[in-house]
Amino acid sequence: MFRKFVDWLSSGTQTKSRKFRNRQLRRDRFQREMSRQCRVEPLEDRRLLAVFSNSAAITINDNGLATPYPSTITLPPSVMATALDVNVTLHEISHSFPDDIGVILQGPTGAVSRLMTDVGGDSDIANVTLTFDSEAALVLPDSGPLVSGTFQPKEGTVVGFEGAPAPASFPVPAPGGPYGTDLTVFNGLNAAGVWSLFVLDDANPDTGTIAGGWSLDIQLGGNVVINAGADANDATADTFLVQLSGANLMVDMNGSTVFNEPFVGVTSLTINGSNDDDTLTVDFSGGNPLPAGGFTFAGGAGFDTLRVLGGNFTTITKNFTNANDGSIVLNQAGPVSRTIDYTGLAPVLLNVGTVADIVFNLPATTNPDVVLGDDLGAVVNTSEIRGSTFENTSFTNPTNSLTVNLGNGGDTITVQDMDDTFAPAAANAFVINGGTAADFFYVRSTRQADGGTYNRLVINAGSGDDNVNIGTAADLSGNTLDQILSPVTVNGDALNADALNVNDQNDPNASTYVITSTTVDRTGAAQISYFTVESLILNASTGNDTINVRSTQAATPVTVNASAGADTINIGNLANSLDNILGTVLVNGGADAATDALNINDQGDGDTTFYRVTSTTVERAAAAMITYNAVEALTVNGATNDNDFYIRSTSAITPTTINAGGGDDRIYVDSNDPAGPQGTVNNIVSLLTINGGTGNDTLTLEDSSDTLANTVTITPTQVGQAVGDNFFGLGGGLDYAGVETMNVNMGDTAGDTVNITASATTTFNLDGNDPTTFPGDTLNYAGPFPATKSITGVEEVACRRLDQFKFLEVHRLHAEAGDGTGADGRQLLRRSDRLDANRGRPGRQPEFGPPGARRDRRLVRGLRRHGHDRGARRGSVPAAAVCPDRYDHGHRRYGQRRVDRRTHQRADQPHDLLQRRLGGRSGRQPDVARHACRRLGGQRPRDVRGRAHPGLGNLGDRPGRQPRGGAGQSRQRR
Repeated sequence: MFRKFVDWLSSGTQTKSRKFRNRQLRRDRFQREMSRQCRVEPLEDRRLLAVFSNSAAITINDNGLATPYPSTITLPPSVMATALDVNVTLHEISHSFPDDIGVILQGPTGAVSRLMTDVGGDSDIANVTLTFDSEAALVLPDSGPLVSGTFQPKEGTVVGFEGAPAPASFPVPAPGGPYGTDLTVFNGLNAAGVWSLFVLDDANPDTGTIAGGWSLDIQLGGNVVINAGADANDATADTFLVQLSGANLMVDMNGSTVFNEPFVGVTSLTINGSNDDDTLTVDFSGGNPLPAGGFTFAGGAGFDTLRVLGGNFTTITKNFTNANDGSIVLNQAGPVSRTIDYTGLAPVLLNVGTVADIVFNLPATTNPDVVLGDDLGAVVNTSEIRGSTFENTSFTNPTNSLTVNLGNGGDTITVQDMDDTFAPAAANAFVINGGTAADFFYVRSTRQADGGTYNRLVINAGSGDDNVNIGTAADLSGNTLDQILSPVTVNGDALNADALNVNDQNDPNASTYVITSTTVDRTGAAQISYFTVESLILNASTGNDTINVRSTQAATPVTVNASAGADTINIGNLANSLDNILGTVLVNGGADAATDALNINDQGDGDTTFYRVTSTTVERAAAAMITYNAVEALTVNGATNDNDFYIRSTSAITPTTINAGGGDDRIYVDSNDPAGPQGTVNNIVSLLTINGGTGNDTLTLEDSSDTLANTVTITPTQVGQAVGDNFFGLGGGLDYAGVETMNVNMGDTAGDTVNITASATTTFNLDGNDPTTFPGDTLNYAGPFPATKSITGVEEVACRRLDQFKFLEVHRLHAEAGDGTGADGRQLLRRSDRLDANRGRPGRQPEFGPPGARRDRRLVRGLRRHGHDRGARRGSVPAAAVCPDRYDHGHRRYGQRRVDRRTHQRADQPHDLLQRRLGGRSGRQPDVARHACRRLGGQRPRDVRGRAHPGLGNLGDRPGRQPRGGAGQSRQRR
């Protein structure tokens, strides 16, 4: 500068004039060159950059630092972005010697670029605006005049009288040199912060100004972070809007645009809220504004909201991390997948244009109160999912499917009415998948809020011990199937204990229910399907219901709770067979006074089988057990073939009916099965009705093990229902019909009384069972004698054709028949009723014959000989004759084979005691040692079982009795 000043002084006027002439010549030459090189740049070809300005004028002082030094522009920290392209504009530059001007730019990170030094020569400039762009086509002239335009930065050279070169380093506070001339040094650096423009004049005596100040044109991009900035934490709600504006990504904050940059340059976008109540809206109406690298919204404290508007999506997946954090994956056709990550939010509103499929992944921890239903704000076409462990989320109804995946901590979810337009088109429109822990599913409704329906709700229970409740909310409200209008499918897990509860117990209306091995139906409600469920419970309504259990799975026990009302429960398939009852069934009647009826329907089955009935259960071969409780009527309808029925007990409140059906059936009333030890009938404590049906049916009443003296009255239609009867348990009785044979086996301890009124259609076999208490059993028989009767002895009386009765081991026989009456008012068997000894033929029983027939005196003598009433000598045998002998008496089997007391069938062995047939050949005498009416060795007679005979003492005290010697010896008098 000093040299330039000395040259000017020594040159004089001529030298100065020549300087200005040369300057003019150079200006003209520059203008001609510029006019030749300059081109017009269309606006649409330029990239749109963010403009940050400082319009304050800069004074270029002579041979010194400009004022201010530096001039600064601050990019607010609310926008943290990467500078992708930086351009600088100096507005309205005026200077008398531009070659003296030096300008450098320092960025926030400390990077520096030289804009211009030693360029423009000595030609005066006025209000010239220069834009510096490293990508510009033009370069500032070294010595020519400066004109407005866009140029590359340049460091020029001093030519002639143009003065001294600019310093290598600008004075502080400018950073030290050297400086480059490439603005790309700022690219990739954080643009937020203070940008400093340092201007100086490096020679005397010229001055100038930058009257319009300067501006930064910066293309921001990369990982963009936008903060609330000065609006943060001011207790005023802040709003953010993210959208596409043409090709730019535009972000508004509280109504002002804070970011408007080319979308292609943005790698990711982060918006940080504050402690205020922030609302972020992401609008897809103009296109997808989410950068490929991700989008994050940190709501901070306060009640923060995320809204997603517009756009058409194939799938939206929302991942809940916890109560306030999560992510949203939005997929569009293309495919294009973008993600919004968020923290610190409360509600999320997914009010998009359209979406085919929506997936919600709940937090992995326990979610105790998940609710799915119509949105609380009643927004059209919007449903909602809410809970305390994640942010409430409203969503546009999907057009194809909705899926909810529960966590793994054991969740509880309730499904309520969905939005009026909720109608996904997929076959499995609405799917809830359980986690690995025990989840509780409550399906209060499967309908739209206005009563419409959708395709189906599918519950995949997952791997825990899950509980699915249909008709009930988590707060246990509802308990009705009236709102189950869309079908439900429940899929359990075979490795766990999953329970399905169908709850209709608060519904007052009478309904019909049908349960199969895979479905539950109720009139007026949609079908419920279930698979691999380990328990099914139906809680029926309080009306008079009909419940049909058609089939059950082996691994799925079924419980029917009939509730109040007079309900009818039918178990059996449509063909009336129990073949499909493979899983157990429990029927609980209502606790009210109404009568619940349980019908076991197997009458359509043609197999031979057996049934076992107790006071709480019904079993059938090849079918699962049926258990019942609080049922006021039980009916078992048997198959049509030859079947066995084992009636072990009845409930005091449950009259039981057995319809044996076709075939030759055997019905056993026995506290034990026939294959086991003999039982009693004491467990029959309600009315038992036996209908034999067609075929030759046998009813056996087994009371052999009863130790008490019983009285039983048997009529042609009833057993044990007369006043004073105690044969059955308290309250028990028997009605019967269609029974061809009845076997009655009395107790073996006390003497029983049996009152029989003859039946024309039923053969009665009565087994007194050899009681140990004297005088033993008493039989009172009322009825006409048929043509043929048979008696085998006093202890064992067999009246084969005595109106089809058979009596075994009965001690007293009162037979009311004929027209003769004894002194005690009892009917007697008259002498004229012929006694036939059958000539001792094996296998035959002595018979009573009609009046006038030949009688065999030897039989009479035999009866008299063994202590019977002397009336036999007078020609009649009193029916009340008492034989004191109890065990294996000689009268017991005359040449007959053993008789099974339980089945009344003859065995193969001959009688082991009596070796002589009445009226048989000589030389065969009964063994004294084994005869119950003899004394041997001065001891009391004993029976073959080794027990002393209680009815006999010392025979020597009884005149008229003769002891018998050994075999082959004659009788001797004492």
